[in-house]
Amino acid sequence: YSGAATELARTGRGPGSYFYRVRAQNQAGSSGWSNIQATTVVPNAPTLLAISNGGQNDAYQVSWTAALAASGYLLQEDDNASFSSPTTRYMGSAQAYQVTGQPGGTWYYRVQAYNQGGSSPWSSSQSTMVAASSLASPVLAAIDNGDGDGAYTLDWSAVGGATGYIVEQSANPFFVQPTQVYSGTATTLAVTDQPGGTWHYRVRAVSASDAGPWSNVRAAVVTAYQYLPWLQRP
Repeated sequence: YSGAATELARTGRGPGSYFYRVRAQNQAGSSGWSNIQATTVVPNAPTLLAISNGGQNDAYQVSWTAALAASGYLLQEDDNASFSSPTTRYMGSAQAYQVTGQPGGTWYYRVQAYNQGGSSPWSSSQSTMVAASSLASPVLAAIDNGDGDGAYTLDWSAVGGATGYIVEQSANPFFVQPTQVYSGTATTLAVTDQPGGTWHYRVRAVSASDAGPWSNVRAAVVTAYQYLPWLQRP
């Protein structure tokens, strides 16, 4: 822009960050540049791809397209098409999320992109059906680790018909790349020497012919201690 006004309306800008500066001018010349101000235009909505799950399995992938100038994506799940009580299943920079141990029913998904400027509109939703398991979901008890040390115990309820249990651990609440830390018949697990951080857990029942849905998620906070060298006087 070049003119006499002291404001400028910009329209139709695509997603991304824009930086602006201004200077005054007259017949004698121009002033120095002003300070710089920036604004960020939110991304457009991503496209949520159709979910491939013809076998009505409890494990499937939810994927979406990239959105220009997005710094991340938020994926919501609900058991009704109106998303009246959605759950955040994923928040991060990936364009896919792997669902496992899903309970039986019809599940609906939608995704939005976000950046420093805010969030895009929601995508159109996609849904998939999951066949019900013969096994119920265990109930994982709250983890007692008030002292923040790296030793604590996980306890969960027994499930009728189960021949064993699988426990997964994750450093993030969305269980991206989780680690299986237990497989066996017990309904308790002693965790020891856990490094500092927040650790999330879930458990599912299994049998020779079936695997049940995941339990509720519980978290334990472990304090990261810094050990200083000990200088001993001779």
